[in-house]
Amino acid sequence: MARGFAFRLEVVRKVREQKQNVQRRVVAQAARAVSAVEDRIARTDEALRGEVGALRREQSEARLDMGSLCGHRYYMSRLHREMQESLTVLAQKQEALRSERDKLAEASKRLKVIEKLKEKQWKRYMDRINRAERFIQDETGLQQYMRGRERLNKARM
Repeated sequence: MARGFAFRLEVVRKVREQKQNVQRRVVAQAARAVSAVEDRIARTDEALRGEVGALRREQSEARLDMGSLCGHRYYMSRLHREMQESLTVLAQKQEALRSERDKLAEASKRLKVIEKLKEKQWKRYMDRINRAERFIQDETGLQQYMRGRERLNKARM
């Protein structure tokens, strides 16, 4: 009887699968970092819009308070700087995410190569098993045929 199927590179496959899983976690973490920066940009944008509205309301009043207007301008300039910094950080985080995704694609490709090899070896193994079973069936059929002929010949004599 043939021994069972054993993929000799199973350890390599498992290591590559673990690397792929680790890289998936890294990509997810990088995606969360991008999302956090995008959220910060959205909050800053919302604060900036609110400040622009408040500044317009103050400027539409009959009496202008210069201290308040200067405060609004200072806060808006701070929000603009924060927005620029956030956009710079976002670009960096997106580049890091792209890099990590490339690494994940490479890890997935390396794992797929091993899995394809395993599939090919499994197919070859099953072909050998099927060939051996067909041989046994053919041999059994031939023996039954020969016994039947012997009985027929004995019966004729």
